[in-house]
Amino acid sequence: MSEAVLTNKKRKLPSGWRWARLGDVCEFLDHIRKPISAIERAKRNEGKSADELFPYYGANGQAGWIDEYLFDEPLILLAEDGGAFGSPDIPIAYKIEGKTWVNNHAHVLRPHNDVDFDYLLFSISIRPDLAQVATGNTRPKLNQAIAAGIPVPLPPFQEQKRISKILKEQMLAVDKARVAAEVRLEAVEALPASFLRQVFPKQGQQLPTGWHWVKLGEVCDVMGGSTPETANPDFWNGDIVWITPTDLGKLSDVIITQSTRQITLAGLQGCGTSIVPAGTVIMSSRAPIGHLAIAGVPLCTNQGCKSFVLRNGIDSIFMYWILKQAVPDIQALGSGATFTEVSKISLQAFEIPLPSLPEQQRIAVVLKEQMTLAKKTRIAAEDELEVINALPAALLRRAFNGEI
Repeated sequence: MSEAVLTNKKRKLPSGWRWARLGDVCEFLDHIRKPISAIERAKRNEGKSADELFPYYGANGQAGWIDEYLFDEPLILLAEDGGAFGSPDIPIAYKIEGKTWVNNHAHVLRPHNDVDFDYLLFSISIRPDLAQVATGNTRPKLNQAIAAGIPVPLPPFQEQKRISKILKEQMLAVDKARVAAEVRLEAVEALPASFLRQVFPKQGQQLPTGWHWVKLGEVCDVMGGSTPETANPDFWNGDIVWITPTDLGKLSDVIITQSTRQITLAGLQGCGTSIVPAGTVIMSSRAPIGHLAIAGVPLCTNQGCKSFVLRNGIDSIFMYWILKQAVPDIQALGSGATFTEVSKISLQAFEIPLPSLPEQQRIAVVLKEQMTLAKKTRIAAEDELEVINALPAALLRRAFNGEI
């Protein structure tokens, strides 16, 4: 029945092409493959040099090394299970060659002599339609019987070679474009940190004229948070914003105005947390240390956050960015056996370089412009990479529709 699902959806092929079953154009070598646990591999590999080890493959590519091999020829691996089934862009088949070992999460295929190796690889590498026939909900599986029935569009042999030659050239160009795009994205993602390093002096560096070192406890009140009793329904689903590190971690903006859960006035009074005013800088102080936001409305937090209620003469945007730049140093102050947490006392004693209020405000404006530009540039770079990553599937669709 599973094979029929695919067969019923076969499209019309170009003249001279035919549909073939995967099991008719290649040999399955699944009886040779063998799984070995990572623990067992580690025991076998102990004391071995790199040239004594061979690649160990699974459904999604190389999964490690092993001191023995099962295969020593060019072969195609087709994922038997895994999360790639149904994806329009993620390959589920790839080439291996040389001395290799394959576990039982990938089918091992040896193409027949009358089928071009690369053509067959391309024809099954991206097949979102296989999600229809893979069995199992948690981890879809493509068993050998179903895999053997996968329909493959097959032109004459010379046409196979022509198509595979073009596709190899196109995929090489895509790979080069992907590498270049990833480099650009990496550079763009580094811009915010670079901007902050240019603005804020570090400990040991000479301060600009008019700047001086101050402790956070001298310029703001550092406040903790708390959690109302979770079993008491009177404490929850109110209209008071109650921030957690998870809320901060999900935030894509500087300002936070909403939380996943809200508490009631009774919940506020029952747990001893306090409302902090808009403009307060909020930081996660554990799990993890360093997520930041500025309160856009009066709110409170749980015990995983610290609130910096700013005194007169301190700009909230400036404080946000100077703390952002100092996150690695603040993380170094953390301690704890179960999870790392930075204490109120440590934060109060933490020193920051501080200029006059007008200079803080000027820096805040400049950083806002720079960060806005960096965000736009990052989004453009991410969009570019997304388009590039979708190209292989598009090129394969054209090729197997006879359009190249």
